[in-house]
Amino acid sequence: MSNVRDLYDRIWERKLADPVRPPPPNTRLAVGAAAVERYRGGLLLDVGCGDGTLALLVARGFDAVYGVELSVGAARRAASRGMIVAVADLDRALLPYQDCSVDLVTCLDVIEHVLDPRHLLRQIARVLRPGGHCIVSTPNVRYWRHLRRLALGGRFPRTSSDAEGYDGGHLHYFTFPDIEELLGEAGLQPVARFGTYGSRGRRLPPHLRGCPPLQELLATGLFVVARRDG
Repeated sequence: MSNVRDLYDRIWERKLADPVRPPPPNTRLAVGAAAVERYRGGLLLDVGCGDGTLALLVARGFDAVYGVELSVGAARRAASRGMIVAVADLDRALLPYQDCSVDLVTCLDVIEHVLDPRHLLRQIARVLRPGGHCIVSTPNVRYWRHLRRLALGGRFPRTSSDAEGYDGGHLHYFTFPDIEELLGEAGLQPVARFGTYGSRGRRLPPHLRGCPPLQELLATGLFVVARRDG
């Protein structure tokens, strides 16, 4: 575990030294914050909360915002922004929350980092109350530039912009159907999908951009919203 924590401590040491800026439009945090606005109220848990930027953007809409983070430095920054943060290794520990205790869970670009995505999603399903929602995002390995790199260049896609580790510590690679299948296995019903887009995708009208075949090729990052029914 220490090697994994060292990796993410190095990543966050660099990121925490950068000037604090609002997330640019059409990035993971900006799109995630907009999605959260549709599910306001109650308790929000951000799994893999990083430095608490998401909480800073959406906290006013919730009674409390909780977070789980591996990096101690990032967790301290998140706590300074008003989050109630637990430091935990998602590969080794259960989420430190009671069953059916949370109204909304966000898990933004975390699932590709854990050893067992099924375990993570089962834990998210456990802590969600019936009728609660989760929002999961991850890089889209079916993005057309990644396919071109593999098909024409003979190189596997790199889906992280972090320089530390191999591909920023990404262990798994997903498409929209992959995430929807994993959510279903965990007892969560997918109800919506959308993405972040590069310049070509942003030029398309929204009704075309949301067409599943185009969405799966043009989205750089994928988001799936799921509901716990029972």
